[in-house]
Amino acid sequence: DMLRTLEADKYPFAEFYGKIISDFRPLNNQPQNVTVKGKFAVHGVSKKTTITGTLQKVRKGIHVEASWTLNMKDYNIEPPGILFYRVSEEIDVSISATLSPN
Repeated sequence: DMLRTLEADKYPFAEFYGKIISDFRPLNNQPQNVTVKGKFAVHGVSKKTTITGTLQKVRKGIHVEASWTLNMKDYNIEPPGILFYRVSEEIDVSISATLSPN
């Protein structure tokens, strides 16, 4: 399973830190397409990446939706397989979350 493949017991977190590099109007209540440049870290490896997604102001903060493709080998992850069959090295990652102030 993917938790075993990611060695989640050893590397329990995936993190993204970035900065919006496209136009974003925080007072606009409509969904806004944005581009974010930053670093994505998983499996103990951090890589620069650019992600596109949607931000929308909601009552309790900002709702985020994004998806991107990553190559597992770039993050030192061995793609899982059975016998002679291997899963593709590229996987789709997606996030849907609401960010709220502390």
